[in-house]
Amino acid sequence: MAHSEIDLRYAKILMVDDTPANIDVLHKILSNQGYKLSFATSGEKALKIIYRTLPNLILLDVMMPGMDGFEVCRILKSQKETQDIPVIFMTALADTVDKVKGFSLGAVDYITKPIQHEELLARVNTHLKLQAHMIELKKLNLESEQARFAAESANRAKSSFLANMSHELRTPLNAIIGYTDLVQEEATDSGYETIISDLTKIQVSAKQLLGIISDVLDITKIEADKMDLSLLEVDISNLVKDVITVIRPSLIDGKHQFKLNCPANIGSLEMDVVKVQQILFNLLSNAVKFTKKGPITLTVTRTPEWIIFEVSDTGIGISKNQLDIIFQPFIQADTSHTREFGGTGLGLTICKHYCEMMGGHITVTSEVNKGSTFTAYIPCVIPVNVATPSHSNPTAVTEEV
Repeated sequence: MAHSEIDLRYAKILMVDDTPANIDVLHKILSNQGYKLSFATSGEKALKIIYRTLPNLILLDVMMPGMDGFEVCRILKSQKETQDIPVIFMTALADTVDKVKGFSLGAVDYITKPIQHEELLARVNTHLKLQAHMIELKKLNLESEQARFAAESANRAKSSFLANMSHELRTPLNAIIGYTDLVQEEATDSGYETIISDLTKIQVSAKQLLGIISDVLDITKIEADKMDLSLLEVDISNLVKDVITVIRPSLIDGKHQFKLNCPANIGSLEMDVVKVQQILFNLLSNAVKFTKKGPITLTVTRTPEWIIFEVSDTGIGISKNQLDIIFQPFIQADTSHTREFGGTGLGLTICKHYCEMMGGHITVTSEVNKGSTFTAYIPCVIPVNVATPSHSNPTAVTEEV
């Protein structure tokens, strides 16, 4: 809120002084400003008025019989309901020690007697504005905290709902896929060749829907911090071959030329096997989906620090604007109004989270209409083999489809 928007005309000011003449001077100066004024002639009376009215500012005399101004201020600052009320001391004392004592008790300012008209108005106006801003800031902070709590609650509810719905949908979909397999076998054995293609379409569609549901379930677990790592030592070459076995049926004969480069002695590593397989499957699936025709390459290398999985394609590529946000949820490389390529836009987000969960990271380089290269770095948590000496020349696993 800007200063000009703060209306101080109705601010409540308490004047505390044991000399009525001093209160009269204060009243004459402040009454023309529209403030709501009240007064007390002792510390004890001042506390009663303060607790009853909660003024916006207190002008407090230091030297008073009985309870002096210092003691009144100490009591006010020790209690939650009054500790934020600004206190300006009024005193004829010029000693620095007294001023330091007042500030240490929580006073915001000092006015020296005899009271100067302009000085009083300036200091009162300044501290009323500061208090108004402080109240507004506390209000905004409270609203922000309430909004944050509401958003977190809504996000937890959303994640819980999506997780439950995903689980409920996966069960019948798995049944559909399983029964379709059985019907296909029976149709083949019984010679009903005409329905096999339709059964295959049903199965492919069910698997695609199951993949979407799995992605949604994974991202809700990630957002809810309920995704755990399960580390196992695995042979990297075998892991890669298992992924290739799964991805091979999606390759189109005559259009996709797949090549795998993986050293035969790349060794083993302790990693979350399922998550690494999912990273590779997502990257390769994207490469196949966005490459109508051309080579797709998976290259696996090892350094003392990293296992590096590089997936390159010759597909549609990604624009520079999209590269900055490609790992955000629900982002697609194909952003045209007539999207040719399906998917949830969660695959790369999941890849990024999985890499980071294992202490790694993922990068991308791309050129529109020329292709993309995604590189996933998984750290060598427990390296089994040290770097191969430069004089050796191990055979590499190179596979073309």
